[in-house]
Amino acid sequence: MVATAETFTEAHTMLADMMEREGGVSDWSRTHNSPLEYTKLMLIDFAHRSSSKARTALHLPQRQIEPSTSTKYLGVIVDQSLNWKAQQAYAVGKGSKWAAQIRRLARPTWGIMPKYARRLFISVALP
Repeated sequence: MVATAETFTEAHTMLADMMEREGGVSDWSRTHNSPLEYTKLMLIDFAHRSSSKARTALHLPQRQIEPSTSTKYLGVIVDQSLNWKAQQAYAVGKGSKWAAQIRRLARPTWGIMPKYARRLFISVALP
């Protein structure tokens, strides 16, 4: 859900209303037999990185949700200032880990042949 407002408090009020009103998210989850997992909810307050606006918690009847600086959504890490540094660091770390594992597999003394190591790198590590 997305809410835009002048302050984060106003946006949080809008979000809480979307969750709790008649026909809102809570009603939808009950009528569709899809229980809402409140522990998986994430709150990100987007603002310019030089903004000094206070990021307050979202208060719902079931729980209080603290704002986080970043979260993963559909495999992409989104952070509060939309600069993608967290996503870039995650991708570089994952690629480095794969490259190190393939290098370890392709040791000249007992590893797999270089052509198979290259095929493995192209098919697994690059995508």
